[in-house]
Parts: sequence; C-alpha cells; structure tokens
Amino acid sequence: MEFELLANIKEMRLLYTQSFTQAGQRHNLSQPEIDVLLFVANQPQYNTARDIANRRGLAKSNISTAVEMLRQKELLEVCEDEKNRRVRRLFPTAKAVPVIEELRACQTAFFGKLFDGFTPEELAQLERLMQHA
Repeated sequence: MEFELLANIKEMRLLYTQSFTQAGQRHNLSQPEIDVLLFVANQPQYNTARDIANRRGLAKSNISTAVEMLRQKELLEVCEDEKNRRVRRLFPTAKAVPVIEELRACQTAFFGKLFDGFTPEELAQLERLMQHA
C-alpha cells in the first residue's frame, strides 16, 4: 500500500507539472518559477522564501533562483520586511496578474481532471483524510 501511495503521488506531481508546460513556454517560465509565483499569489499570507520552502518542500536554492528570475522578469517584487530587515517579502507585480490568471486556469483544469467523477461526499472524505496526513 505504501509503495502504491508514493507511486501515485509521484505520478500526480508529474501530471501537475505537465499541466503548466504550454503556459510556461508562452511566458518563458521554468517550473520552479511557476511554483513560486503561484504560491505567493494563492497564499499571500506566506510570502517569504522560507515559507515556500517549508510549505511546498522546494529546495532553497531553486527558490532563490526562481525569485531572482521572476524579479528580473518584473513578475515579482521583493521588499524588505518593516520589522526585520533580514526578511524579504515576495509580492506579485501588476505585470504578473495575467500570467497568474493563466497559471491558475491550468491549476483548475488539472484538479478538475484529477477529481472528475468524485462525488461531493467523496471529496469531503478525501479532504478529511488529508487533514490527518
């Protein structure tokens, strides 16, 4: 059972990544850049590189590179925290809004396919089970 679960998670991650291929190419974005941009757009309360590393499990080196590339592309703004100058807060720019909308549409399509055929009760049960994991 454990092996099947891990294999399924790996397969879902691959399919998730593939769902962004065309949009990534269109906007010249790597997968780590997509992950960082969507993370800060979808969860604005978690807006530091540390937050991304802790909550998404991405390597800090990949996050740093992605943040710098997104900053250079003017899709992400990096601001010094008002209370702690060592902390850098990450914010999508106005230029990023249409890109984020397209990436969110890819995300929505992926999850729509993933959960197609599930009843509302099954989805609720899955959500409860995931909270225990």
